[in-house]
Amino acid sequence: MVTDLGALLGGAFNFASGVNDNGQIVGGANLLGEAVQHAFVWQDGVTQDLGALPNNQGSFAISINNKGQAVGMSAQGFDGGGSAAFSCPCRAVLWQDGAVIDLNSFVPAGSGWELFTGEAINEKGQIAGQAIRNGNLSAYLLTLPDDPVSQARTIIPALHNADARVGAVSSIRRLTRPLQNGGRLQVIKKSHR
Repeated sequence: MVTDLGALLGGAFNFASGVNDNGQIVGGANLLGEAVQHAFVWQDGVTQDLGALPNNQGSFAISINNKGQAVGMSAQGFDGGGSAAFSCPCRAVLWQDGAVIDLNSFVPAGSGWELFTGEAINEKGQIAGQAIRNGNLSAYLLTLPDDPVSQARTIIPALHNADARVGAVSSIRRLTRPLQNGGRLQVIKKSHR
């Protein structure tokens, strides 16, 4: 059976990228009458706009877990043209409890890390994504503190109180590095077996 999710946020272009065990779906959709795209969560026929960081035009959610957390990206600009063409700088974000949280809030200043996408999150609050580290593209694994909403440095109220979540992180070998606020940032290395 195929379910038509509809126009979502009212625009002509939209895509779904993640679903959890509760039937919540996340992705990105154009706003009504605009080329701008925002992250959304959809459940039982109801769509909520998850918003973007301040001074950012667009966002999209990539995945959702069963604890009410979604991860993705917020972008400063949007190239439009009816597609998901963002212009960066971009920031990896977490949507939780009606807030948009910049994941870079959990990275120590001066560390050389700039997280620009959150690709997946598991039930332990581990987020895998892409980053720039000292000028080079790198994969990362960020372990959130127990209460990321109260411990983040950058928290923005979302447009709507959305309950969202993100997919599982596969098993990987990693090097760990301590992080402020009780979280850990980890460089992901593929195992060669």
